[in-house]
Amino acid sequence: MSRTYLLTLSIFAASKPRADATEHMPFKDYDGFAAVSGLSTPPEGTTAGSQLAAIGWNSYEELNRRVLVRIELPDEVLVGPYQIANVTRHGLHASEKIGRAARDGMGSSVYAYIGKPSSTRETGSDEAAFNAAVHSGLFLSIPQETGTRRKIAVNVLAISPVYKAYEEPIPDGWREELDAQLSLEENGERSNPMA
Repeated sequence: MSRTYLLTLSIFAASKPRADATEHMPFKDYDGFAAVSGLSTPPEGTTAGSQLAAIGWNSYEELNRRVLVRIELPDEVLVGPYQIANVTRHGLHASEKIGRAARDGMGSSVYAYIGKPSSTRETGSDEAAFNAAVHSGLFLSIPQETGTRRKIAVNVLAISPVYKAYEEPIPDGWREELDAQLSLEENGERSNPMA
């Protein structure tokens, strides 16, 4: 039986200078982009902000429009509390043994990101932007015993309807799964930490 995990994708507000901008008339273009939420990946890895900067946009706010994406977790990825430099973190990670071998300073942290942020302006709606972002690929960056990181594409099993965090309830059938996941992240799963 495969293990699953819910990633949160959000719409990020972004801007960039327009082609006709001048020092005295700093016109900007604005757009929203679907990408992995800061709730689902540590800030030191590939983030929506770094992905948007790479394509010329400045992300200035993570908005409340979200979807949950159920992915299949690889066997080497664990869920729960883990430590980096005696600081306890919660979420996706590799074993402690692999974390000790990591050379990037982030121990056993596993990062989640999409292949390409998707524009709400170009796709026409939040839902279409989320779908395009998921279709660009969802990836995990997993530390390896060699000290490097391996990028793997994950299997997407389902996508929730779009909802507005803090204003609307999480869609039916997804709340219980998210609550169970948050408990697992806090308390951990049974595993051999030396594996």
